[in-house]
Amino acid sequence: MTTEHILKNVNDIKIIDELYPRSAKDTKVIQRYADNIDVLPAIEINQNNILIDGAHRLSAYKHAKIEQIPCIITHTDTDQELFMLALMRNAGHGLQLSQADKKRHAIRLCGAVDDSEIIRWLSVSDRTYRKWTTDKRKQLKEERNQRILDLYLQCWTQERIAEEIAETQQTVSNVLDKFTKNGNIAKSCKDFKPELYNIWNFAKITNETHHPGNIPKEIIENLLYYYTKPFDVVFDPFGGGGVTIDVCKAWQRRYFVSDIQPTEIAKEKGMHTHDITIGLPDDLPKPNLVFLDPPYWNQMQGDYTELPNDLSNMSIDEFYETFAELFKTLHLKMANDGVLAFIIQNTQWKNDDKHVEPHSHVMWNLAEAAGFQFEHLIQVPYSTQQYNAQMVEYAKEHKIILQLNRELVVMRKP
Repeated sequence: MTTEHILKNVNDIKIIDELYPRSAKDTKVIQRYADNIDVLPAIEINQNNILIDGAHRLSAYKHAKIEQIPCIITHTDTDQELFMLALMRNAGHGLQLSQADKKRHAIRLCGAVDDSEIIRWLSVSDRTYRKWTTDKRKQLKEERNQRILDLYLQCWTQERIAEEIAETQQTVSNVLDKFTKNGNIAKSCKDFKPELYNIWNFAKITNETHHPGNIPKEIIENLLYYYTKPFDVVFDPFGGGGVTIDVCKAWQRRYFVSDIQPTEIAKEKGMHTHDITIGLPDDLPKPNLVFLDPPYWNQMQGDYTELPNDLSNMSIDEFYETFAELFKTLHLKMANDGVLAFIIQNTQWKNDDKHVEPHSHVMWNLAEAAGFQFEHLIQVPYSTQQYNAQMVEYAKEHKIILQLNRELVVMRKP
């Protein structure tokens, strides 16, 4: 930080409200200063003519119609540095800040700067500062705790969370203990009404993120209801638009959600970029529930990505071989009694002869071969709007029964 002295035109001096600590000027002081212009010290500005100290003196020069004012120029690198200088200058000498201004700035700076520094800059006692900032410190603590929970739900380790928020690991552990003991689940989850039968018919997709692989959130909600408890780990390697993340956050389930090519919105939610065809993510915790909503083979060919390792762009043999390997690695990784659930529609219309490729049956067998045991088969119908008029007429003419449902297969690791 360097300083220099110079004369400046009064109209060139700028006062930035959010960077200047005084909320109001005293007109009596301005008049007194105007009457004693010759003995006033120079004002202080930075290299961009932004006022650091001397608002009353500047107004006095304008009131006296004097065009130029002596200035000390202090070079600042950031707005924060400028504000801190202005605060120290106005709080510690001359016409000091009002108590109201000091309180306002104490609240503003609380949490952003070390408490002892704020107390020194404002020239107030520790007791006064803590009284002024009681509500702010409570708010900051609540925000910190929520941040800890959010990162924990994203499957961050306690050590990593502590490093991220600059707290001790013990503090993180204590906060999480309170959350896990309280179990503050959202009211919408407490009021949730589960599906009682093995046909889950949902009217429409309710996730706001547009993605070709989006599914109704109620599918995830029912799986969480039946097969998990709060803070269990849910793994979804075909994250799509992020509906699994949305539901897990609401239900307080930890989630590790990835996709081969996640959208920017999904990344903002905490979705990982990972190609499940090359194996499980290295940092994946032991999951209690694995949910698979993969591309339904060539039904969505080219709609997700053009990548050759995209399941929708593979041959049918490669498609099944990928799942055979995935089921084996999942069985090794998952917690005992963990649940594997996959949803898929059998391919029909994309096949030249319109035969049904029984994905769910084949994948069921592959999962059993990997060591999983069958638990439930749930039908999840589509709307009839999946087929247009031409498709329906073709089916009538050729006596074809059209596929109108997805199958949700639930299996368990014994």
